[in-house]
Amino acid sequence: MAIALDASAVKAFTTTTSLTWSHTCTGTNPNGVLVVGVYFAVAADAPATITYGSATSNRAISLAVGASDQLSMYLFYSPPTGTNTITVTSLSELMAGVSTSFTGTNEGLDSSNTATGTGTTLTASTTVKAANCWLFGVSAIVGTGISAMTMTTGTQRQSTLSTTVIGIDDGDSNATVGTGSQSLVFSRTATTTTAWSAIVISVEPKTDTYLNPSEVYISQPVNHFFNQIVST
Repeated sequence: MAIALDASAVKAFTTTTSLTWSHTCTGTNPNGVLVVGVYFAVAADAPATITYGSATSNRAISLAVGASDQLSMYLFYSPPTGTNTITVTSLSELMAGVSTSFTGTNEGLDSSNTATGTGTTLTASTTVKAANCWLFGVSAIVGTGISAMTMTTGTQRQSTLSTTVIGIDDGDSNATVGTGSQSLVFSRTATTTTAWSAIVISVEPKTDTYLNPSEVYISQPVNHFFNQIVST
């Protein structure tokens, strides 16, 4: 089963302790994943779990952004279909979030890694183990002088920017990648060398499984014989 983009959504900054936005999972099969990236102004305030409708996800990956901020990634496997609300409750009063869902994925990550830097480009690499994976990344910048953030490799899905605080962006390779070291490259236009960070993951396609015909054939006579004994 091939991986496909399902939907994406973005939530701009909030100055309250509750960040909410709607995401619509439109996939026609349960084999999918919803990836949520959230920036927190205070790392210690990042919650261990967030919700998407009635589903709950534990924080999968986190890393620092600058001296005290944090970027976190949450994963919902086989998320509920339809439009539901992503809810993030934190002590931080400055948060921003992005979300993207995919269909045709296995549960669990193939690989993951993080990257930090201060230059005009940031390369996030991971070692892909399975064939036909997709790369997906989330990047966040904290500081001043931010005027643009894009992806120089991969396909940018969404971006929400503040020129004085943070930019948060997500994107994917939009195509299958080979095994071994693979990268997403983010770029930015900024007047200062502010800190930024990125998380990259590789998502494995769902592998179809089939029953062994011989096992099905053997079980039928056994069950039938057992039913005869009970009814006698």
